[in-house]
Amino acid sequence: MPCPETERLITSVGFLAAVASQAVAGFISAVICIFASRQCKDLYFHVNCKILIVALLVLYIVHSVFIASLQTVQLIRYYAISDPCQVGLPPVLCFCLRLPATVCMIAFATLQFAITIERAVALWKRREYERYGPQLGCALTFICIIPFYTMIAPIILWFIIKWSQQIKAAKLKQITQKTENERDIYFQSYSRMWNNVLSNKG
Repeated sequence: MPCPETERLITSVGFLAAVASQAVAGFISAVICIFASRQCKDLYFHVNCKILIVALLVLYIVHSVFIASLQTVQLIRYYAISDPCQVGLPPVLCFCLRLPATVCMIAFATLQFAITIERAVALWKRREYERYGPQLGCALTFICIIPFYTMIAPIILWFIIKWSQQIKAAKLKQITQKTENERDIYFQSYSRMWNNVLSNKG
């Protein structure tokens, strides 16, 4: 089945340039965030604020890596696959690359709100906040990130189980076909031998 609209899209120089620029920007963003996260140890912020900033930077890195990987894989498929109807990513791969990036986007907002809460607490307890430990930062990070991990983990497990079931079914089918082939060979050989015996007697 022809896909003229897809063909026009994937042969458009502007579209390919946009996809490539997103991939490059993703990798550059990841490198910058890694550098920035390493510099956080020198910040003169409270430890709670540092924890939240580092958590946010880690999410930026994860998001950048997945977006860059997604666009790179997609760009490779645009050039490597001649059939425009087949250039789309397989559903499982697309899901695995897009879901973490989407979750990171949601977590960005929650972590930024958590930083606002932490700064509000610091202002409220400004006389004694310097003596506070990292409990608040860890708790806010946990609240912002763990629910998304809890949401993703069952989905990942489901994909792993489904994948293992497919492998098991494929191996079972292969073994069954091999057994049938061996039986066919055995009976064919036996039939030829029997025919030879009959022809010799005749």
